Amino acid sequence: MQNRKPALRIFTCMKTRMDGRPSCGAKGASEIIAALREKIENRGLAAAHIDVRPSRCLDRCEDGPVLLGFTGFVAESAVPPNRLDESLLRDPQITFERVSVDQIPAIVDKILGLNS
Repeated sequence: MQNRKPALRIFTCMKTRMDGRPSCGAKGASEIIAALREKIENRGLAAAHIDVRPSRCLDRCEDGPVLLGFTGFVAESAVPPNRLDESLLRDPQITFERVSVDQIPAIVDKILGLNS
């Protein structure tokens, strides 16, 4: 019997503010999503349980770009939720703040349990 890993859906804030205040979108969130997807694809079946999606503001602009990962019904649903309500935002399975593209390999390794 094959050991199936639980699905993990990672949301990356894409908020961009027009007034000059910090925002994940202005700090390179789209490049982070692209790098995450590429690294996950390169890992093949070991990372097949991971899905990366853009999201609305995660209310952590000062700490952005931010990644929040969820298992359970959020990750298992065929369609990701349009809104992450506040109760969900308080309890992610994984959180990464102030993410940069060069951190993506280490983040994927950590998610896959390849390093601590």
